[in-house]
Amino acid sequence: MTLFEQRGWTIIINDNLVSNALGLLSFIIALLIGITSVLFINLTSKDEGDDQYIFWGNFFTGLILAVTTMGILNSSVKTVILCFAEAPHELERNHGALSRKMREAWNKVYPMINC
Repeated sequence: MTLFEQRGWTIIINDNLVSNALGLLSFIIALLIGITSVLFINLTSKDEGDDQYIFWGNFFTGLILAVTTMGILNSSVKTVILCFAEAPHELERNHGALSRKMREAWNKVYPMINC
C-alpha cells in the first residue's frame, strides 16, 4: 500500500476492471461449455438423457477450469503492474519499447498521474 501511495497510484486499488472482466469471461465460458455439451449430446445421441444434469455438470467443470486459467492471467496482470510501479526505470533500461508503450497507455488512461 505504501508503494502505491508514494507513487500516487492509489487509483489502481479502486480499479478492479481486470478482475471483474476475467470473472465475467469465466462465467461466459462455463455457460458456453454447458450449452454446447447439451447441444452436442442431443445431436449425436438418440437416447433421451437428462439435459439438466449434463448442462450443470459441464457448466461447473468449465467454470472451475476457466476460473483457474483466468486466475493465472489476473495474477500476471497484477505482477506487471506491481513491477511497473516498483521499478519503472528497470523496465525502461531493459525493454525500452515496451516501457514507452506502457507509459503512453498509462498516460492516456490516467493523465493526472504522471508515471
